[in-house]
Amino acid sequence: MTEKYEIIKPDGQEITKISISGLLNSIRPLWRGKGLIKRVERLLPIDPSSACQRLLNAAIFDLREKIIIVGIDIAKEIAKNHKLPSIEKDEDILENYSTFNLIDLSYRIGILRRSEWRRLQRCYDIRKDLEHEDNEYEAVLEDSFYIFKSSIEIVLSQDPDRKSTRLNSSHIPLSRMPSSA
Repeated sequence: MTEKYEIIKPDGQEITKISISGLLNSIRPLWRGKGLIKRVERLLPIDPSSACQRLLNAAIFDLREKIIIVGIDIAKEIAKNHKLPSIEKDEDILENYSTFNLIDLSYRIGILRRSEWRRLQRCYDIRKDLEHEDNEYEAVLEDSFYIFKSSIEIVLSQDPDRKSTRLNSSHIPLSRMPSSA
């Protein structure tokens, strides 16, 4: 890898190998063991958009697992209350739930904060541009770095139980509200 990448942050500063390595080193050991960091480091100098898409795909897979940890019963009830596709079993989350709906469900359950939900929605939109699903806009390297940074900071560096039990009152259905409410 070279010392500096051709990525310029909006404030005009270059993204250095050191800052990228720092982000990669914050990824949880589970994903390190799967070789994610090595694959991303190999791809980054030659195809940054593919490297960032790998990180986002890993983040989405990680969210699926975190929803399973929270529990299918909770996911099922929240999906119903927020008019998301129905959930009956683990496979519905692991195999059948679209990325768009998964990000929304992760927020509704409380795995993601609102600001994190918005950032991941933006990453999803950028990814569609990178995959040429939308011909009206072409993503630039700054967008790839946004996916890179957001995927790591919001999902891949966070332990599954960091927020999985953080169901605050805005996420708890009325049927689960304490009687004192």
